[in-house]
Amino acid sequence: MEPKEIKHRISELLEKWFIQDDYNSYFLVGVQITKQKLSVFIDGDEGVSFGVCKKTSRYLESFLDEEKWLGENYTIEVSSPGADKPLKNPRQFNKHVGRKADVLLDDEEKVQGKIKEVKDGILVMETSKSEREIKFENIIEMKIIVSF
Repeated sequence: MEPKEIKHRISELLEKWFIQDDYNSYFLVGVQITKQKLSVFIDGDEGVSFGVCKKTSRYLESFLDEEKWLGENYTIEVSSPGADKPLKNPRQFNKHVGRKADVLLDDEEKVQGKIKEVKDGILVMETSKSEREIKFENIIEMKIIVSF
C-alpha cells in the first residue's frame, strides 16, 4: 500500500477515535511515514497528555498489526507536534490567544503580531501598525514565537 493511502486510512481511523466522548477535545495535526516508521501528531483544545498519546498509539497499533499496512516490523510514534512546529489546524489557534506569531499568507505576505482573537474562521492579530483580520483559508503557515 502506498504511503498516501496509509495516511488517508490513519486519518479516517483517528476521525472515528476522536469522536468518542473521552477524546473529542483532540484532533489530528499530521501523519508522516518514512520506511517502517509512522509518526502521528495530535493536539488537543487544552494540550495533549502522555496517556492520550499512549492510548491513541495502541488504538492504531491494533489496526496496523491486523492489516499489515506497514509490514511486520514498524515503529509508531504518537505525540504532540511541539512548540517549534507550525500550527496546521485552526483548532490550535485558540489556545495561543495572547501569544506572538509569524503568519505566512497565500499571497506570500508575512504578518507578525500578537494573536488577539479567534472567531468564525478569522484570526485577529495585533501588529505593530494596526489590528488585522485574517481568514483561516488565507493562512499557509503559522508559527508561534517562543520566548523565554
